Amino acid sequence: MVLFAVLFGSCEKDEITLGPQSLPTGRIKLSDLQFGQRSYYRVAEINTRASHQITYTGDTLVVEIIGREGSTFLVEERFTEGSPNSDDHLYCDAIKYGLRSEGGVLNAVATTDCPFSYLFSSFPQSLPLLPGTDARTGLEGWEVIPFDDGNDDLILNGYVEDVTIAGVLYPHLLVQVDPTLEPLDGNRLSWLYRDEPGIVRAVSVNGFAGRGFMVELLGN
Repeated sequence: MVLFAVLFGSCEKDEITLGPQSLPTGRIKLSDLQFGQRSYYRVAEINTRASHQITYTGDTLVVEIIGREGSTFLVEERFTEGSPNSDDHLYCDAIKYGLRSEGGVLNAVATTDCPFSYLFSSFPQSLPLLPGTDARTGLEGWEVIPFDDGNDDLILNGYVEDVTIAGVLYPHLLVQVDPTLEPLDGNRLSWLYRDEPGIVRAVSVNGFAGRGFMVELLGN
């Protein structure tokens, strides 16, 4: 099992600030994917061995739908030119993959040899777009508070209310926590999202290494 532990450079931070007024319309809508939709994210490193510290890298991540093949929409992730790590493509020359929205579920699938994504960490991944549980939870900093959704499988689905992320208050967001790779020294993954404006926060943390990363949606 590949261990995804993201290492960022130690260069001087030069974060790009994108206010809501400068963000384009047409961000990625999970149940209505369209060519040209584009969302912006800020990126942070996580260190669970330093009081669960997070450090924003100053990078702005662009996630854009660049094409379509049948029912699969082709997605590219890249840093803006002003990002400190704009030339760092991690494991791949380019991060590209596919998204399909069908039957109330968003599916992220590999379309190239690249195994990595900031939004999904690895492939395949699936996020239910409709509430399927009454399991309410909350957040402690960037972490989802442990909860029980009443199902027997390891993947947890629930919701949070009235959380503020990147300066925006969200009255209601769906939650998915996926710890299935942890026994294999893999990462615990979690997402906060809703159909629109899309994935609001994605977190990938490796408990063995004590490191990980987080991306957060910019703008209203």
